[in-house]
Parts: sequence; structure tokens; C-alpha cells
Amino acid sequence: QSYCREWDKLEANVAQKELTLLEYRELLKKKAAKQSMTRAEKSKAEKHKELIEYVLIRQEFIAPTFLPVISEAFLRDDFNFALYLSHALGGVLGFVFNLSTTSLVTAVINISIWAAITDHISYIWNTVIVFGVNVALILALWAISAKFKNIQGHLVAPVDYSINLPGIFA
Repeated sequence: QSYCREWDKLEANVAQKELTLLEYRELLKKKAAKQSMTRAEKSKAEKHKELIEYVLIRQEFIAPTFLPVISEAFLRDDFNFALYLSHALGGVLGFVFNLSTTSLVTAVINISIWAAITDHISYIWNTVIVFGVNVALILALWAISAKFKNIQGHLVAPVDYSINLPGIFA
């Protein structure tokens, strides 16, 4: 739900994209000149960067540039992209966390097997196994997170350079 609130905030600020871009350029010029930035300026630059990335993703969704133009069947500019993302996220989470009867029975069987195993091994081995499983899970989640960030890096245009996008920010 925090993602949805953040997307709603970004969607509300889409109308101010030109002002945001100008302010972001000024902050980047200051950074490029190696002038020290205050904490508030760094925070403002990060918020501007997030809004610009959101606007770029939104614009690519509304009027894709990677598809050949056959007809003018694009979405309207007042399309609520945040609401769409919220519904899509809900669908994905519903699919990922779909707990069927089979899933629940499998979980109960796994818990029972784990309990039977831990009853027959020493406390030290139990601690080692639990620690090892947790470390393995953390490493797996870290690898998945790195993969998602890599995918996001390919989907989101970088905005750390001098931006000149007259088609979107006009």
C-alpha cells in the first residue's frame, strides 16, 4: 500500500514536470560544478529524479515510442497511471501469494517434517541448520533484488545527465 501512496503522490505532481525538470537541472549543474549541496537540496534532487523517472515510465506506457505508429490509439494524457500500477501490483501479489489448499497442505507437511528432524538432532546442529537456512534465504533475496534492480535499470531511462526531452516536457 505504501507503493500505491507513493505513486499517487507522483501522479499528482506530473502536472509540474516542467518546473521539476528545471529545478533538477539546476541541482545537477551545482553537483557537476562540485559545489557542496545541503541535505535538503540532495533530498529535493532525489525526489525530482524519482518524479522524472515516473514521468518517463508513464509517458512510455501512454504513448510507446518502441512500437510502430499504425494508428493514433494511444492513451489520454490524463490517464491515471498510479491507479493502473496499483491494480497491476494487486494482481501480481494475488498471483504470487495464491494460497490454494495444496499450498497449505504442503506447508503443514514441511513444518511437520522440520519438527520431526529437529526433535532428533542436537541443539548445536539445530542452530547451525536454522542459521544456514536464514543465510541462504537472505542471499537468495539479495540476488533476486539485484536482478530486479538490473531489470529496472534497463526499463528506466537514466536521468543523471543533462536532460533534453522536448516531446515529454513541453
